[in-house]
Order: sequence, then structure tokens, then C-alpha cells
Amino acid sequence: SAIMTSELKDHPLLLIPIKARQKLIEDAFAKDQNRLEEVKKSYLYNGDLSQRNRLIFDALLKNYKGDYREVFKHIRVERLLINRRYSIGATTIEPQLHVDAHLQQITMDRRLASLPPSLQSLNLFSLSGEVVLANRGILEFSDLLKRPLDTFKYLLMTMESKTINLQGILTELDIFFIGSSNEIHFAAFKQHPDFNSFKGRFNFLRVPYLMSHKEEEKIYEDQITKLKEQASFEPHALSALCFWSVMTRMRAPISKNYRDEKLGKIAEALSPLEKCLLFSDKETPEAFDSESRQILKMGVEEIQNEYENDSMYEGKFGISPREVKQIIYDLAYSHKSVTFIEVVEYLRGLNEKKSEYDFLNISHQGEYHNPKKFLDLIETYSLNSLDTEVRESLGLVDDRSYEEYVSKYIMSINAVIKGEKTKNFVTGKFEVPDSYFIKEFEANVHMNEAPEKFRSNLIARLGAYSLDHRGKPIVYSEVFEDLVHLLQESYRKEQKKIIDKIGKNLVLYLAEKHEGTRNGLEKTVKDQITNIIDTLQNKYHYSENGAITSLQYLLKMRYDTQR
Repeated sequence: SAIMTSELKDHPLLLIPIKARQKLIEDAFAKDQNRLEEVKKSYLYNGDLSQRNRLIFDALLKNYKGDYREVFKHIRVERLLINRRYSIGATTIEPQLHVDAHLQQITMDRRLASLPPSLQSLNLFSLSGEVVLANRGILEFSDLLKRPLDTFKYLLMTMESKTINLQGILTELDIFFIGSSNEIHFAAFKQHPDFNSFKGRFNFLRVPYLMSHKEEEKIYEDQITKLKEQASFEPHALSALCFWSVMTRMRAPISKNYRDEKLGKIAEALSPLEKCLLFSDKETPEAFDSESRQILKMGVEEIQNEYENDSMYEGKFGISPREVKQIIYDLAYSHKSVTFIEVVEYLRGLNEKKSEYDFLNISHQGEYHNPKKFLDLIETYSLNSLDTEVRESLGLVDDRSYEEYVSKYIMSINAVIKGEKTKNFVTGKFEVPDSYFIKEFEANVHMNEAPEKFRSNLIARLGAYSLDHRGKPIVYSEVFEDLVHLLQESYRKEQKKIIDKIGKNLVLYLAEKHEGTRNGLEKTVKDQITNIIDTLQNKYHYSENGAITSLQYLLKMRYDTQR
């Protein structure tokens, strides 16, 4: 027996006679009138089988004298599985010159000899092409506007009537059409006399390059996984590349573009890196005061949409993901271990290729449109992240509660100025303020004026804050952000001596490790270096070579390892 597939994958409901089908649909959606109205607009309510299927169905129905049950015995309903690989319900048409659908007579096909006699006399045709393969699914026109206009003019009628005319045979389609084009071809298309005809039948959606470095990273994760045998991409390497990619697509915020004057001034003060972090993580700069940071968080969407209606919108220009993928291949085939150091070095060279990349020729606007400045910001940010990882490996993380520390100091000096005692919350007794604690705190913030003047200025600031924020609880670490920053810097300088010592002994450690010789390295220092490398590998997922390379670079750039 012969099996004739339904090339257009007709919906099984179309086998039911139209009157019976319409009643079936109306009964099924009797309680949901909105849904019923939607279905009535679809081909399932008023449509019919494709021409070949209708010819076969009617011939069999005539042969069985109108007995539908006998006709249905010849029909096998199959599950429709969308499969892009085999072009079943999901097809892409490349920008090449060919016809999207074909019609071919199949009456002479030998397989038809085994068909029932009632069908052998029919003049049957076979449909083929991407449009036919995509029916009941989705059809993508890749770079549609690179094709000559005449090759897709048929879409004008198809979009409106939901049908395609193949040599006089009108075929109904059930396809979701999508297409892509670049800005250059689209701008040229707008000048064509037929543009308005297409405009009324197409929905144009702007799809700029990504403006979130985290979303950008997801594009390349699979590529990096496949390159594992070739090269190891260390932590911060891909993020450094994606930071730079997103920054090349940004424009400088301008305060006059904002309805809120405060938000405009704050946005204008953002560096490209800070804008990147705001877009992807909603992270606000620590250097901003608490009020500015709150305004910034509330205005993220407005900042993202600043150039939405501008012809040079963000994401229109800059490096493309395809070019970034090539950079990743270049890095992988040039280095066994790729850290942010290699990424920054590669991008410094790329910045000189102004004849190859248009975005490198855009005039600088402060730190924006300045790829060299981007790399300085990225390198500093990556070094900060690496520095934190190394300090955590040594147990040098500052986990003190600055709120408690600062509030204790403020209450102590307030009591000293007023000649009062402070309450000990452990014993519940009132005691004389701890002068040793006060002097230690002031030494940590490197006070450069008379203690009495320094203390009175702080109390005056607290009073002014209380008047400006009546009824609001006082958060000392926010009121005195400058003190918190000074305390953090003081702590870092104290711990810097430990890391300096590690830096001076790292060469000896590596010599012992690779040559197996003893160089008189202190066991304590050796254990510390081993612990750093092990933690970077086990906790932060560096390779051994990547951990050592990153540590050497950090020590060279941030710590005194020369003396």
C-alpha cells in the first residue's frame, strides 16, 4: 500500500465537515466567548484541507457513498513534532536567490499504482520548499533585505490573505513569519517605493546588541566549554571581555535628557563601568551617597531608555557577538590559560584597528566612546575582585560591623563633650567613656586635626542630619560614610604588609615547586602561598597556571614586591 504524507501538515480538525466542525468549536468554547471569537478568526473555523488532501478525501468519500467512517480508515493522524534540524515546522531561509515553494506533478510516481482505484485517476501535485516545510510552525528569513525585493514580494499578499499562490493553486498557510536585517539594509529599504506596502503588513522590532554583560556572557558559555581542551578561560576573563563589549555600545548620559534633574546629574556622573553594573546587576556606585544611590535605583529604567527614540540608540553600534566569538577563538589558540590579563592585552591591540571597526572612530565623550579608558576601568575592577579573593584565601577579609564600631565612637565622643557617662549594654551600668577605644579609632582614620575640633565637627554633622531627616532612624555607617571608607583603607594597609611579604617570596616558592630545591623559604610563608593557590583553584575555579599568573600580576600591580 502507498502512504501519502500531508506536506502542509493539515490540522486533523479540518477532516471534519465545516458545519459540524463549527458547531463542535462553538460548543467547546460556549463558556469562553472571548476565546471563541479568537478561534473564529482562525483557519480552524473557516478553513479547509490543502488542495491535494481535499481531492483525495472527496474521491474516497464518493467511492464510499458519503460514509465518512470508511474514509477515516484510510487516514492516520500523526503527532507533529517541531524539529529545526530536519526542517519540520521550523525552517530558515538564507539570503540566497531561490524560490521558497515549488509545485511538481506526481501522477507518474510508481508508488501511486498501489493507491485505491478511485485515486489513481486524480491529477495530483507535490509541494516542496521552505514555506511548505515550515507550515504549522515558524519560518525565519535570515537577512531578508539582502535578497532582491522581487524574491519576497509574494509576502505582501501572503501576509494579508494567509495564502500562497502556486501556479494557480491557492494554498492556505499556518505560519509565523519572522525575518532579520541589519540597520544599513533597513535604512536603504525605507527609501524604496514599495516600503510603505510592506510597512502596513510587517511589524518592525528593534533588536539592539545586548546591554547587560551577564546576558552577553551567556552567549559564549557554550563556546568556551567546547574550547576547554584547547584553553582554560579563568574567572574574570569572560566578564572582562563582555564588560568591554557592552561599553562599546553605550552612549554618555546627558542630564538634560531627564525629566528629574537630580537623576540626570547622577546619571551623568556614571562611568561606563558603573553604567554596565547598573544595567546588569542594578548595582550602584559605593562612592555615591545613600540618597543618590536610591534615586539611581529608582531611575534605572529611565537611564536604559534615554536614547530609545534616538537614531543612534544604545546597542546600534559597537562590537557584535560574532566578532566577540572570533576574539575568543583567537585567545584560545594563543594561550593555554586565558585570564583577564590576556583579554585586556588582546583588546589593547584591537583598539588600534580603527580601519576595521567603525565604533573605534566615534569621538570621545568623557570616558565614553573611549575603548582605551574602558580597559583601564576593567583592569582595575578585575584586580579588585582578584584582590578580594586573595585576601579571603588568607583570611584577611574585614568582616567587622562598621555600624556598631562607628556608633560606639560617636556616642563615646558625644558623652566626652557633654561630660556624661555611656551605658554599657552588657552590664547595664553607666561608665566613663573608654578613652583608649576613642584614641584607637581616631588613629585608624588618620585624624589630621585637633581631637576636640574633629569630634565637635562630627557631632555637628549628626545634628544637621537629624534635623534634615526628622523621624528617620539614624544609620551611622551611612551618615559617616567617609569614616567607614577611612577605616576600610586603614585595615587594608595593615594587611598589605602580609601580602607584600608573600610577593617577595613567591619567586622562591615557584623555584622550589618547579625545581624541587630548597631556598630557605619560611614554612609560614610557604603555607600561605600554597593556601592562596589551593583556594583560588578549589573555591574560585582557577586552573593552577591561571591562579599563579593572576597572583603574580596582582602582586606586581598592587603590592610592593620590588624592595
